[in-house]
Amino acid sequence: MFTFELAVLGGAIQHLDAFVAALHALLPGRTEQEGRGIALEKIVTVGCSGEEQELAWDKLGRRLRTPPILLTLADLLAARIGGGDRLQLEWLTPAKLQHEGAVLREFAVSVFFRALLRRISSLAFHYCDGEFAVDYKWLAAQSAKIVERDDTIRWTAWGGGRDAKLSGLLGTTVLCGELEEFLPFLVAGELFHLGKGASFGLGQYRLRDCSR
Repeated sequence: MFTFELAVLGGAIQHLDAFVAALHALLPGRTEQEGRGIALEKIVTVGCSGEEQELAWDKLGRRLRTPPILLTLADLLAARIGGGDRLQLEWLTPAKLQHEGAVLREFAVSVFFRALLRRISSLAFHYCDGEFAVDYKWLAAQSAKIVERDDTIRWTAWGGGRDAKLSGLLGTTVLCGELEEFLPFLVAGELFHLGKGASFGLGQYRLRDCSR
């Protein structure tokens, strides 16, 4: 069994039927006689705390008959992150962070935060018709004060070669400092990833509060 995960932002939710229909079109279907092929078993929408709700799909009408769970950033913040000043950052898929036109081979916390601010603010502007009411220049300067501890992040090539497509930074680090102003961006980044190839699954990370 395989699970396909999709995060849909803002106005793109109006086209959710098209995303599901495209997935149906990509799957060859499963034949009972030969026992081959791949079939879509179910579609679920996931809430802030991981709760799942199955969605009914109308094959003839090519549309969902059940509305999905809609998440807000405020709900995600309340459900996932504590108020500590130490967060563990774990890369789940290779991250390709760019700085001055080049892909970083070593993790740099300030570059990470600056890239995160640009990505999430850009997504909010283009898909949600809005912007975060924050001072981006000030936040970028504050990111230089965040330090990292217990860093195990290393460049890893998944494709067997140095420049393989599925390669990037993997590992964990602990971010220490005044993180409260960055939390909305960090939590949104968990869903929408970061770096080159983020839309295709690269640059996925998870956060864990380790302030206690």
